[in-house]
Amino acid sequence: MSQREQFRNMFELSRTIRQHRIGQGLTQQELAQKMGVSREWVVRLERGHPRLEVGLVLHAFATLGLALREDPLAVSKEEQEALLMVENMLAGLAKGSRQ
Repeated sequence: MSQREQFRNMFELSRTIRQHRIGQGLTQQELAQKMGVSREWVVRLERGHPRLEVGLVLHAFATLGLALREDPLAVSKEEQEALLMVENMLAGLAKGSRQ
């Protein structure tokens, strides 16, 4: 079962990967072997290196059973309700102008 995560920066992403690796009892070498990369690559990932190949970062997520959130902007329930209200108002205005 994959866990959904949200990150504001590379530091948070790398910290989460490290925490999940350790939580699963994997060494950096073991994760590297599962992914088919070098231990040094895993070290760079966990240090938040800004120029890592996106495909391999996503592979690290999959290997650890993690997934990125689909919604890039995390909004509170109140913000979601406010956005829905505005959308409904705009839809009502658009409907009224068509009649």
